[in-house]
Amino acid sequence: MCPAANRSRAHTEYWTISVAVSEAKSSLFSQQVRDELYLSPNVKLSGMNKMAQIESKELATDFLCGCSPVLERRYRSGYVATLKKWGIRI
Repeated sequence: MCPAANRSRAHTEYWTISVAVSEAKSSLFSQQVRDELYLSPNVKLSGMNKMAQIESKELATDFLCGCSPVLERRYRSGYVATLKKWGIRI
C-alpha cells in the first residue's frame, strides 16, 4: 500500500467576504448573478480567483469593519457584505 494513503488528511479553513451590490459595473454582473463577487485584499470587488482568504472569523470581521468606509463611499447603502466560511481538505 502506498505510504501517502495512510496519512490523515489536513483540513484548512478560511473566511472570505461575499458582496452583493445594487449598482455594479456591467463587467461584474455575471459574477454577482452567480454569487461569485468577493472583496479582494486591496478592497476591490473581484471574483473567486482574487478574493481575500482570511484565516479566522475575527480577522475577517476586523477586515470588513476596516473596509466598510470605503465600500460606503463607493456604493452608499447599496451593498451587502457577508462573511463566508470555506474549507479545503488537503
